[in-house]
Amino acid sequence: MDKVRVGFIGAGRISDLHAIEYLRTPRAEISGTRGVVWVTRGHGRLFDQPPVVLYSDNEVRAFSGMEAGWEASFVASTRHHIDALLDGGAPFLSGRQGADILRYALAAQESARTGRPVKITSA
Repeated sequence: MDKVRVGFIGAGRISDLHAIEYLRTPRAEISGTRGVVWVTRGHGRLFDQPPVVLYSDNEVRAFSGMEAGWEASFVASTRHHIDALLDGGAPFLSGRQGADILRYALAAQESARTGRPVKITSA
């Protein structure tokens, strides 16, 4: 199974990213200078499509065979964090990475609210 890396569009400037949330369907589109990612499921399954579709380098790749409900991410993240604490391992994301993700998410919400690009500065 293919794995999708967080930040695969990272080679582009963050200001080149554009996110669209489809409010009437549980879908999201993230486009950047290196491609487009469609997340086709959020809280339901309205369409018979793979949960994640990637267009990059003139190629469309579909990613299936994964738990696609939004609640699965909370369950998996919590289990991993508890395992890391009990086993002395590192969490999947550092505190800085978590803050960066939150900064991006808040900027995307601000951009959607205002209809304008939002510059993201590092902490």
